[in-house]
Amino acid sequence: MDLSNRRKYREYTCSFVTSIIKVIIIQPFDLVRFRIQSSLEHPINIRKLIHKIINKEGVLMFLKGSNATAAGVFLSSFIQFSSYQTAYKYLLNEYLISKNVKHNQGIFDLMKYQHNTIREYSLLCGLSGLFSGIVLSIFTTPIDNIRIKLQSSQNLICVDNKRYRINTTLDCVANIHHHLGIRGFYTAFPMAFMRESIASTIYFTTFEYFRSTHRLYNGKEMSMIKSFLVGALAGGLNWLITFPIDLVKTKRISDTIEHKNRMYTNSLDCFSQIWNRYGIRGFYTGFSVVFLRGLIVNGVVLTSFDRCRLKAL
Repeated sequence: MDLSNRRKYREYTCSFVTSIIKVIIIQPFDLVRFRIQSSLEHPINIRKLIHKIINKEGVLMFLKGSNATAAGVFLSSFIQFSSYQTAYKYLLNEYLISKNVKHNQGIFDLMKYQHNTIREYSLLCGLSGLFSGIVLSIFTTPIDNIRIKLQSSQNLICVDNKRYRINTTLDCVANIHHHLGIRGFYTAFPMAFMRESIASTIYFTTFEYFRSTHRLYNGKEMSMIKSFLVGALAGGLNWLITFPIDLVKTKRISDTIEHKNRMYTNSLDCFSQIWNRYGIRGFYTGFSVVFLRGLIVNGVVLTSFDRCRLKAL
């Protein structure tokens, strides 16, 4: 195996390891998140919600849809980081060629002598993040449709005097396909496309900017603690900006499958109803849980990715 293929193999291994770590820590947070975002109640007491889940549905409910969650989170994370690295390598190579620098490590040497390089490098990382977000939305929207329907509160309502509950992943897939066909797996795709594109751009731009700035002025990579804090900052900022989009996406997906019983006709209608009922605060229902999730998950994930990437060089 030549050096180029060996490096590519190591990079994909980094994406794989990062994805596994993300799967392990995300499941309980996502169940609470989807329950809050899909709930018809407002405001929601998070502590009471968790107690209600445990008392009425049992602790095992936190593992509800874990197979779909594991597959979805792993696939989305793998696609996100792999596509980011692919775009990053291509754009960085083109940028270095334009600056007459022949090797990747030269980017940090270049920053010492050209002060605008950090801004240009951050833009490069942002474009790579944008590309990864676009790819991510296309491949993972169907999986998100399954995950959200399995874990949302809408699985516990009655339709036409019959108990409507999705019990398994296959049951969920069958229900979506029966009522809506293939297009049902792409419910709220415009919102997913917007959310992932903006989120990945913010996510990687923030992390890479602070990482490159630290390395430039300190002459070494960030410690694990600093890397975690920067990753948490990137994740928190990402969710602060994109949470309203994600909320509308989740509500649209968690809406009942049968068309005549739906609350929202489209994403714009969902946005309007939330605004008319609750104002701007309605778009941040349950934000504390998601924000905490974003800090912990992204701090760990980006630190793991960065450490693994350094060893792959």
